[in-house]
Amino acid sequence: MAVTEASADQAAMAEAQALFEEARRRRRRRYRWTALGATTVVIIVSATFVAGGGRSAAPPARPAGPSQGGATATLQYTAAAPTGVPGKTVLSIGSAGPKIDWAQNVIDFYVSIDGGRSWRNATPQSLANQDAGNRIAAVTGFGTDDLWMAAEDVIGLVPFSQSVDGSDRGEEILRSTDRGKTWTSSILPGCLQTCGGNMSLSFVDALHGFASDGPGPSNSSNLFSTSDGGSTWSAVSTLSFAPDGADIVFTDALDGWAVTGPTFDTAGSIANPGEALYRTTDGGHTWSPAPDLPANGKYQAPIFFNADDGVMFELDPSPVVFVTSDGGVIWTQSPVPVRGSEAPPPQFSAPTSHDWFLSWGRSLVETTDAGSHWTTIDTKASWPSDPGPGPSKGGAWGLDFFSANAGWAVVGLPPCKPPNGCSNEGAIATGDGGRTWHYLNP
Repeated sequence: MAVTEASADQAAMAEAQALFEEARRRRRRRYRWTALGATTVVIIVSATFVAGGGRSAAPPARPAGPSQGGATATLQYTAAAPTGVPGKTVLSIGSAGPKIDWAQNVIDFYVSIDGGRSWRNATPQSLANQDAGNRIAAVTGFGTDDLWMAAEDVIGLVPFSQSVDGSDRGEEILRSTDRGKTWTSSILPGCLQTCGGNMSLSFVDALHGFASDGPGPSNSSNLFSTSDGGSTWSAVSTLSFAPDGADIVFTDALDGWAVTGPTFDTAGSIANPGEALYRTTDGGHTWSPAPDLPANGKYQAPIFFNADDGVMFELDPSPVVFVTSDGGVIWTQSPVPVRGSEAPPPQFSAPTSHDWFLSWGRSLVETTDAGSHWTTIDTKASWPSDPGPGPSKGGAWGLDFFSANAGWAVVGLPPCKPPNGCSNEGAIATGDGGRTWHYLNP
């Protein structure tokens, strides 16, 4: 009996770990702010979020001035936890609009409209009871009500009579105009089952947006656009430079950016890590390598605060932040005070053009003056070890700051014991720039 129970426990652990890794593989940066003024709105709303799950009239005080010294972060449990928060794993968490925050675990998708004080399950009906965290590829939003979601490998979406590969699984774009209470579905042209996965979304207003999907039969990604909020889509171009998908960001109907995804060989190993940056100025019809950047850089999708000002993080060959003030024509390097590599991979978040945060192992570095000075915050006490097995030193698997004070991170939840790491991943919140944290799901 003991042997049987041990085998069952090992199998359950292996299955849980497989879910973690699959969801991580699919996870992309979903914090999209591409329309003029949208970031300013979310900063004003979110700056009043404080540790403890509530809001106050003023955010906690920050240090008098920037420094290069260190600080230690502490973890606090709230006396009264927020309601409705996913009780176990949290794979990712973020903001999709001034009054829409979201979180997802392996099973479900959640929405909060009060800054994280309470949450409700907003899983679309088509994803119910089928591990939504493994199906959701991208989430974005605009304004106070509109949400979009790209879902892959959705079970039961395709009638067998219409199947092209003998399965009932397919891809869809889901839209909500009421903060996730109800959802409607649309299909990218010709992509119900034949365009592949690695989907990405970017909307510039409530009607106009873009979606990418790949790889398809041509072994490249495809770009689509909508002018009616996602009810219908039109093919724009083939992204031949991104054979296994791209992460897209558009700042308006013409100007956009795409970061290539990794490519794999026939054995399933990574042949090329991707992360090259391309730019379009004609709505995605033509693309070219981004100008004025090192050709061998490994870039994340840029974050724009308006049509001109933006930042972009590069991890390899050396961590650095690039800054632009002319819409990406010229990029200027701003070094960061970290070197080498860590696991989990560093997470970069820039709520404003001058407030930047970067997780590095179990530390957090921040600047309040666009990189002129940096402060290191030791988060070992509040960011437990990595939830997965292996030599990881622990740290954040997700990082989203909504202002210079308020933000969330995804970290391991205790107990954390080798060789299997922490029991789950969970979301923690800060209201004072990362100096104290509390669990959103204690």
